[in-house]
Amino acid sequence: MENNPQIPTRWLFFYTYILLPFNIVFSLAHPFGEQEKLLEQGIKTQINPMVFIPIIIGSIFTFFVIYGLHKRRLWGWICNWGFLIGTTLMGPMSTAPDIGTYIVTIILLSVTYLLPNYIYFKKRRYLFDPLSDHVVPQRYQKNREGGIF
Repeated sequence: MENNPQIPTRWLFFYTYILLPFNIVFSLAHPFGEQEKLLEQGIKTQINPMVFIPIIIGSIFTFFVIYGLHKRRLWGWICNWGFLIGTTLMGPMSTAPDIGTYIVTIILLSVTYLLPNYIYFKKRRYLFDPLSDHVVPQRYQKNREGGIF
């Protein structure tokens, strides 16, 4: 088996350098958008600074995930699982009006977001842990002439 197989990593690039940074920016901007909606409805309100504590903690965690994925560290790959599960479970909390909607949203996110990312990142563990026993699909192994099957 080749030590450096050529499995595509376009999603990893998009996820690490576009999606995760966008998540940080959106998380920090979200309270201001909510306040703007309330002001448009004629409700005068101020943003409670305590709202930003979990947002800042989540943003710092997301930054560490970005850094770990960028540096191809095993701890980044592991922290990414926490991020994926956390966003799947916590994301719909602020928008779901009741528990039934929340559960349906969790199921839909699990099928459309969590499952594809699970498959993708499980196949690419070797990028973060060169000692892993991951078996690379044969079509991505180089043949003796240097081509790809």
